[in-house]
Amino acid sequence: MKEFRLAAEERPIRHESISSPAHRGERRDGPFAAGLEAAVEVLSPGGRLAVITFHSVEDRVVKKFGSRLSRDYEAVEPDVPELRRPRPAILKWVERKAILPGAAELRENPRSRSAQCRVMEKCAKQTE
Repeated sequence: MKEFRLAAEERPIRHESISSPAHRGERRDGPFAAGLEAAVEVLSPGGRLAVITFHSVEDRVVKKFGSRLSRDYEAVEPDVPELRRPRPAILKWVERKAILPGAAELRENPRSRSAQCRVMEKCAKQTE
């Protein structure tokens, strides 16, 4: 038994399971990011998209989505400046930082402490 325990302690620890999305080559933000893309598709120019997240992973997806669509260029991964293709920005941030619940909201609803709201506005279409 002692030899088994020593062998188990020496074995490297693998942090992601075989069934995790990263192991299968899938993106973790798939359905969530697809929903954001669909929301932008139906949004009229000047319309605002407000997304409330309750988890840091969700918030990261929204931040990356917003920053990608607020750029005035299209980039291939990895983002190399020489390979950027100019294009008009699709979204612009209304508030650069996340809107957090106020003190009154926190007193009334303590579970709202993890909520973050990010607001983006769809830019007018550029005619070429």
